[in-house]
Amino acid sequence: MISKENIPAVLYSLALASMAWSRAAHCALSILAVICFLATSENRFKQFSIPFFNYFIFLLGFIGIAFALSSDSSAAAYDLKGVWPLLHLAFAPIIFSESNPSLFLKTFLGIAGLAAIYSILQYFGIILHQSENGAYVTYSEAWAFVDCLTYAVPVCFYLAIKKQGKQKLLLFTLCAIFMASLWINQERANFFSAVCCLGIVLLLNNIISLKAKSLCIAAVMAFGIIGTQFSDSEIGNVSQVFEKPSEVLHPIRIMQYDIAYKAFMLSPYIGHGLGSYHTFQENDTEYSDDLKGLTPQGIKTRIHSMPLQILVSTGLLGLVIVFGFFLKLLLPLFRQLRTNNMVAVIGISACAIHFLTSLTDSTSITSVRLAAFTITIGFVYGNILSPNNSQQRS
Repeated sequence: MISKENIPAVLYSLALASMAWSRAAHCALSILAVICFLATSENRFKQFSIPFFNYFIFLLGFIGIAFALSSDSSAAAYDLKGVWPLLHLAFAPIIFSESNPSLFLKTFLGIAGLAAIYSILQYFGIILHQSENGAYVTYSEAWAFVDCLTYAVPVCFYLAIKKQGKQKLLLFTLCAIFMASLWINQERANFFSAVCCLGIVLLLNNIISLKAKSLCIAAVMAFGIIGTQFSDSEIGNVSQVFEKPSEVLHPIRIMQYDIAYKAFMLSPYIGHGLGSYHTFQENDTEYSDDLKGLTPQGIKTRIHSMPLQILVSTGLLGLVIVFGFFLKLLLPLFRQLRTNNMVAVIGISACAIHFLTSLTDSTSITSVRLAAFTITIGFVYGNILSPNNSQQRS
């Protein structure tokens, strides 16, 4: 029987895992989790201090100012809609602080694992392949599906190293299933982020010996190379990044990066406001015609690079503020490696995933992708700062 204190955490776990099955479900489930928490919180807001809270409020204020100063309110509102999962950082740590971590782990890995198996069965033609864009996914959007599985990889791999006997075998098998599903879906940033996380878990865990770490990291590197060479075009052509960069990056990115750079140089310090990029793409005399039909039009137009998106919208000032908040989340996790190794490694891996996938896409203003990151970080900080943790730090 699940206690009432654990219900919001279970709902949050379902919200994260549901991304592998439905793009929209995480929104309803996370809102329900917050409602349940508020109904049973008993003043836990006053009893709990989130270490990054002041910077978090500052970031929200900066986003609000950038929204107010935008010359295109509809486009700014569309970008603002994509960042609402930042609010998970205000609730998820508190909700997870008094929950049983195993509930999150079992719920997340179980549901995501079923989605990965479903994906592989489609690939081998055992069940009907129904995706219109060629991806081997469930009923969810491809980005939501692969992001969910990518965040599951370091969680599953760490537990596989930690557990013994049949549980170890089961978790290693499940991790292999996650990697196989990411590979067959050919989302390069997610696949290589997952490979990177395997290395992070091996390097930072406090379970296996240094010699074993070295051998396993070498094996992971070999796996990454093999996964690149014996692959379809999307992942396979990464090996040609230095020989044919335009083919690896895709012409859309080359054109968008050039437009973004020109827009950034017009206002390098404070940018042009939220939602401003689409006007530069539409009015660019060199690339606008070529990009029509290749990217979403109007206010839905976004750059395939989060740093460039930030530079165009808020300039160097915005990039410094956003990156500063990212470091505010990341750096304390390294200090927790000795005392709270598992959740610290999961948190560092989550930061690596979000950072790496942001380099080639606008993940921080895509709600489902940002939610995968903020819910995972909420779980990490909730466990680090839990009153049940004898190593809690102020």
